Amino acid sequence: MTDRIVQVVQHLQPGGLENVALNLAKHSRFEHHIISLDGEYDAAISVWQGLGSLAPRPIFLNKPSGISGSTIIKLARLIKQLKPLAVHTHHIGPLFYTALGQMPRRLTLVHTEHDAWHLQNAKARHLQTLLMYWAKPQHVSVGSHVAATVHNWWPKLNSQTILNSVDMQRFSPQDKTVCRQALQLPEDAWIIACAARLEPVKGVDVLIRAHANLPSDSHLALGGLGSQREVLAALCDELGTRERVHFLGHVEMPEQLYGAADVYCQPSRQEGLPLAPIEAQACGTPCVVSAVGASAQISGWPGSWTVPAEDSDALANTLNELYRQPLPSPRESVQEVFDIQKMSQAYDALYVAQSQRRTGRPRDEAR
Repeated sequence: MTDRIVQVVQHLQPGGLENVALNLAKHSRFEHHIISLDGEYDAAISVWQGLGSLAPRPIFLNKPSGISGSTIIKLARLIKQLKPLAVHTHHIGPLFYTALGQMPRRLTLVHTEHDAWHLQNAKARHLQTLLMYWAKPQHVSVGSHVAATVHNWWPKLNSQTILNSVDMQRFSPQDKTVCRQALQLPEDAWIIACAARLEPVKGVDVLIRAHANLPSDSHLALGGLGSQREVLAALCDELGTRERVHFLGHVEMPEQLYGAADVYCQPSRQEGLPLAPIEAQACGTPCVVSAVGASAQISGWPGSWTVPAEDSDALANTLNELYRQPLPSPRESVQEVFDIQKMSQAYDALYVAQSQRRTGRPRDEAR
């Protein structure tokens, strides 16, 4: 065995789960190889230039739609070639392809549950039960909400909780004027930022409706790509706010988006432990999140607020109360809990411990 870790994700596109994988690769003491089941390298790097600095270069299997036997074989061969200390899967799809590809041998496997709403589906839950019985991964929940849901369905499962965390050096207070100029945002506006995929689950439409009830010098800065881009733009036209809503697409340096904002808002309908609100708060930006998923773990301190999900009126009321008020910085609070060094060290220890349990051989920690 080597000092390599293989991480398997469904698609290496901008998102919280994918950023967690990249953060682990950058901060772990092991060499990480990231394998994406979907997509191709050139297409991925065209929308996420940061992938170009990742070494070793991520591998894309360009999986066809549906269940792909050839992808199972490709993944199994890659893992066999790399001879990793451990394989780390993120979400049910990568667990499925990794678990099937290891027959008849067994891998040292760690699996992270980033959210839990798919477990409400009986077929998905039954499939994952079978996969975990076969592959026997060390299960990790990203927060207390996910851990509680997992325990509800699998009360005997030994699931360890490791919080998604951020690089506190990268995500730190920024110069607001410089950030606004970089993103071509109005320097004198009161700006609400949101970094999210433009998909229904992220609730960006709820934020757009709330924003329509805010003063005319308030602007929205929306960072992200997705299938709802034109639908959301049409909603802005309908509400008469189009000139005050900035669709920025993928923001390569999200710290600029957080630094440009007076308030960050995450209006999701469903979440596990979202990364963007933590990043924003690490930059010192006050944050409003919907009360879903692990919202209790990313709020509750000065500079943070929660509102009911799907309630644009409640969100508008909270934002109006915060409008142009002096607000406290939440950075110190999140820094105590969500530092990337703690997360990477916890996973590194887990890789070693799971390898020892699988092989029955102690590992020389001095290597």
